[in-house]
Amino acid sequence: MIRADSFMGWQPIPGVYSPPALHPNIWFGDFILDGHALSMAGRLIGREGKNLKRITHEAGAHYIFLRQDRGCVEVWGSYESIGTAFGLLQGLVDGLPRPNHIVSFTDGAVLTDADLEHVARESGCDRIDRGGDGLLRISGSREAIGIATALLRRLVEIRSWQPVPGVYSPPALVPNIWFGDFILPDHDLPGIEDRLEQITATAGAHYVFSRPDRGCIEVWGSYESIGEAFRMIRELVEAGTADKVFDPDPSFSADLRTLVKMTKTRRRRRPRPLETDETGKAWKAFLATKKIT
Repeated sequence: MIRADSFMGWQPIPGVYSPPALHPNIWFGDFILDGHALSMAGRLIGREGKNLKRITHEAGAHYIFLRQDRGCVEVWGSYESIGTAFGLLQGLVDGLPRPNHIVSFTDGAVLTDADLEHVARESGCDRIDRGGDGLLRISGSREAIGIATALLRRLVEIRSWQPVPGVYSPPALVPNIWFGDFILPDHDLPGIEDRLEQITATAGAHYVFSRPDRGCIEVWGSYESIGEAFRMIRELVEAGTADKVFDPDPSFSADLRTLVKMTKTRRRRRPRPLETDETGKAWKAFLATKKIT
């Protein structure tokens, strides 16, 4: 498409790529099109090229041509006219109707409404609706649905986490879960592993696992649940036996930040107990016996 005031005798060949490539002081730029815009090239150009003719005239460009082989619209003219034409082309592309597809996702029962809102926002899909038996209906473009499906699968893996009995399998990928190490003194506490399930349930923690290789018991959960689990473990350590009956109404309520320095799961740096704590003193004594500095 060209302006009415052709210059220096140049004339394009209708329907054939014939830009003013040999004329001085003429610049060109490529407006890249996505797959959807290319698939709707007829609507983009308009009947008898009316859309590109309009943009050529309004932008003051010399030549505009759709290059489907290159996936772009070429614009020839001055810097200013090319920039103006790009803005008009973007508005034209944004106005193209987008196809709406609907697919089903069958494992959404464990996901929260906040999860669905997050996925819809991040993927760009139109909406995610709940059905029965954990069924989710995702509507939007094919690209957005593909992204949403991948995000939903990942979230289902996280929300469906279950520990493997007898194997170290913490909820390291579950968001908003903290962990702390209760450092054990330098002696065995027979039967402690048999009490971990009770400690987990009573304290409301997500995961409690004995780590003899690290000399500690790892506790995963909220701050409150970790503090309660630490209290119960401490009672067993002070009693010297795992058979002790826990106190029903403990007075221990120390702030966890004075008990142990913990870190979020995604950072996974090993916490170190403070030396002012009894457990910290036991750990320091343990290091002294092992001649570790």
